[in-house]
Parts: sequence; C-alpha cells; structure tokens
Amino acid sequence: MARQVLADSHGPRLEALVASGPDLLAIETIPSLEEALVVLELLESWASVSAWVTFTCRDRERVSEGQPVAEAIAAVTGHPQVVARGSIAWNPRWWITFWR
Repeated sequence: MARQVLADSHGPRLEALVASGPDLLAIETIPSLEEALVVLELLESWASVSAWVTFTCRDRERVSEGQPVAEAIAAVTGHPQVVARGSIAWNPRWWITFWR
C-alpha cells in the first residue's frame, strides 16, 4: 500500500486518539513494517505521546506482508516514542520456537 494512502488512513484516527489524552497508544495488529513506520512518522507530530507496536505474522519468521519479524521489531525498537514492541495473532505452535 502506498505511503500516502496509509498516512491518509491512519492520520485522522491517530489525531482523534491523541486528542483524547491517552497515557499510551496501542499501535496493534500492523501487517507490515512500512505501515508501522508511517504510523510512527505521523506520531512524531505529538512528541510527548508514547506507544507500543505489535505486528501480525504469517508465520514465525515473517510479518503478514512478508518482511522478517526480526527486521520489523528492530526497525521500531529505535524509535524514541516506542516503549514496547512485539507480535500478536500468532499460531500457538510458533510461540515456543520463536522466543527461544
């Protein structure tokens, strides 16, 4: 999906959420690294707001759109507003082998 389409989709929702005064935003069930990066770029407009980011996965090695899970986690880890990161919507059979 094009970056602008993602920004147009997430921007108004993010603005409404931030206007409600959250302690922390949950940026969850993100299917791709690109989408997570777009949302975090938008979030930079509100530097005092922190968030956690979780990705959905197609298998124990890749997020839903195919990027390596390790690459996606590493990319959001360095963002100054991200306080936690991980994955969600896993097949339970992958859990033990992934976190070893």
